[in-house]
Amino acid sequence: MSIENPFNNFKQKITSEEIEKNKLTNTEKETVNLDQDIEKSPLENNSTNIELGMETDKFIKQDSENRQEFLEEKFKKFMYLMGEKHNKYGETYGEVFNDFKEDALNGLNLNESELKEFNDYLNNKISLQNENGDGFYKLKLESVDFYKNEKETEKKAVEKERLEKMSPQERISENIHQAESLSELAAVLKPLGGVRGSSQNFKSEQIVNLFEKLLNTNENINIKDITRTYGLRDKAINLLEKQIREVQTFEELKIMTKKLCLKDEQEIISQIDKIKDGAWINSNSNIISRANELQGLHSNKKQDDFNQLMRDDKGYIRGKILGQTPGGSYIVNTPQGKMEVNNLKDIRNL
Repeated sequence: MSIENPFNNFKQKITSEEIEKNKLTNTEKETVNLDQDIEKSPLENNSTNIELGMETDKFIKQDSENRQEFLEEKFKKFMYLMGEKHNKYGETYGEVFNDFKEDALNGLNLNESELKEFNDYLNNKISLQNENGDGFYKLKLESVDFYKNEKETEKKAVEKERLEKMSPQERISENIHQAESLSELAAVLKPLGGVRGSSQNFKSEQIVNLFEKLLNTNENINIKDITRTYGLRDKAINLLEKQIREVQTFEELKIMTKKLCLKDEQEIISQIDKIKDGAWINSNSNIISRANELQGLHSNKKQDDFNQLMRDDKGYIRGKILGQTPGGSYIVNTPQGKMEVNNLKDIRNL
């Protein structure tokens, strides 16, 4: 008689339970997988694609904006380089515009694709104002203005930086140097209250009063009475020289000359007297130039008037060349009077 092993029944029971459990687990797995598939629905996939598309559009837009900014910056540099050339050579070189254009393009340091892109951008700029086929010409004029404005901006920036680095004392000296008149000088001095000279202190009102006397032909005062502090004596010389260009008589001219305390004062006074007596003295000195003008050794007549003067049988105008003006023209004493001419090709010097 065989005896049934109880362990076998237990083993079979366990095995059946595990199979059922495994079946349940597989079902759950299928359910989870199904849920996951539901989560990854076409709707969500489309949303993801839309987001990717928006990112792409954003990138394209940003890249487009960057290219536009790049082209605009290059155009500014192009206009500067073009304007620099035309400002230097002027209208007479207008026919070689394209040569200037190529020089400016080379100065942009563009690669081949960038150069093509920029040329398209440039041609579009030109076409917008190419009403009568003069787009290039208009661009040239604009480039000259652009260059001048940029240079002026650069100049102001440099000047601003220079002033910012100045000490308070240097700033006062600079303001005095920049004063163009006695009233402007007074405006600079007033806030200071006074100025300390090498041997004494001056109130601002005293300094202004000294300047007034210096510029007055009836006052016996010269530049040595003005302190050097803050460049005040140099400013006194500057204002005196301006006054000299306005004097109306030889005596006033000599008085102003003496106020300058020049080393060659006596020689200059002697030359003024000679000019007063009718002599012509060629000199770069403002004093002597004014003396010549006071004597009438200049003319307001036009060159056309001069050409109407009587000529000799060979077509020459007879006259004595008295000298050359600081501006390069010539003073000629003709039978019709002293004349200022631009060249001597028609003159027979007597």
